[in-house]
Amino acid sequence: MSLQHLRAGLLVGACLWFAAPAFAQCNGGGGNIGIQPTPPPYRGPGDMVGNTSPSPAAPAAAAPMAPAPATPRAQMARGPVMPGVAMTPGRAPSRGAPITFTHRATTLGELHVDWSYPSFEPERSEGITVAPKVWKALPVAEALQRLAGDDQRPLLVLRECWVCSGTDHALLDRKMANEKTILFSRWFHCVRLDDSVRHENHPCHLLFKEQSMPHLLLCSADGSTMVPLDGRRTQSQLWSSMRKVLKAAYERDPDEAVRGLFQILGQYDHLDSLEAEISARLQNVLNTQAKDSPRARELESERAKVAAERDELKRRQADVMDLRLKVAAPAKSD
Repeated sequence: MSLQHLRAGLLVGACLWFAAPAFAQCNGGGGNIGIQPTPPPYRGPGDMVGNTSPSPAAPAAAAPMAPAPATPRAQMARGPVMPGVAMTPGRAPSRGAPITFTHRATTLGELHVDWSYPSFEPERSEGITVAPKVWKALPVAEALQRLAGDDQRPLLVLRECWVCSGTDHALLDRKMANEKTILFSRWFHCVRLDDSVRHENHPCHLLFKEQSMPHLLLCSADGSTMVPLDGRRTQSQLWSSMRKVLKAAYERDPDEAVRGLFQILGQYDHLDSLEAEISARLQNVLNTQAKDSPRARELESERAKVAAERDELKRRQADVMDLRLKVAAPAKSD
């Protein structure tokens, strides 16, 4: 082998070595392939050395799918309107052609995980001299109380790792639809922690250490039901675990509620599509007629009816979302 070939081989090997982290998949309990870097000491919220995740003040918004643009009726294919189905304007999809499912604005506003980013006050010992403020690991029960606060919903705690830092990959699958996971999460108090929780002075370190540092921790607010999940679990395993915790915390069936929510989201998509169509027709009318013309008033009336139907759907959604949280009765005082 010539010296030139040897140099080329070393250069390719170096490129592959440095590019390897970019292709790492977060599929383990620690979310790593190979040796995981040592976590930095916990120095307070957002003080993770080398952390590229968004700050609690500006978290990255989850966007399951981009909304489809409004399409006037003249450009739409003939046939029934399927909620959430995007078709090529002007012609129907041929038999066997793939159909891309998208969502409209109202549904997209519902399909997000409502994360909270907890902060912890450092501990300080009192005495003759004032000791410096430091953070230390809290007992499990106290850590759960700090995370839950006044929210008695069950907890869904995500621990970011060096691979999925700043993303929802530890919870949401990168290849499959995640709507069901997101809908289940609506009944959890969702908390997000960075990878510094692996450090021994993080307030929640013992909570995760006792569960072998899972990627996700599902539990009731008081810790009575606790399910740790690593990065190798499937979506069906995640849904089964979420059901287990939800059924222990709520009176009504979460599966029935999710089915109802899917129906409502489909109707939202239909109403949004219909409203976009009416608005396009109204704009065409306003190009040639006055705003108070009979045709313009008729289209405004149709659009108002669509808005009223959407408001009624929101009332139905609130009823479906109410699973009736089981709240423990307060202890009786002697």
